[in-house]
Amino acid sequence: MNMIKTTTRMVLAAAAFGLASSAHAVKIDNLQCSDNYEPVRQEAPVYPRRAQARGIQGHIVMGFTIHKDGTVGDIKVLDQDPENTFIRTATRAVESLQFPPCVVNGQSMEQSAVSIRYEFRLQ
Repeated sequence: MNMIKTTTRMVLAAAAFGLASSAHAVKIDNLQCSDNYEPVRQEAPVYPRRAQARGIQGHIVMGFTIHKDGTVGDIKVLDQDPENTFIRTATRAVESLQFPPCVVNGQSMEQSAVSIRYEFRLQ
């Protein structure tokens, strides 16, 4: 039993000090504004410590709506692997997104069915 606790501590210490990890947006799809329309503010998701310590990698695709004022809402999980590992951190990252208003023909428009894919990789 002590061997398990010691091994767990070693893995957690390696995760905290030795393993590099990255969690970042790969691409945003279904934007209906212009080609160079992108967020003016976004925070990268934080790699969950428990997943990092266990060597878990994966991805998650989040769907959302961009409101007329550039804020996001209607956030939902579209795809994930593994399940229930990256939802909390990806949701926070999507909530941090801020876009400029999308103006078409002088009118602000809402954009629905937008998606973003986040990759979580240990290096």
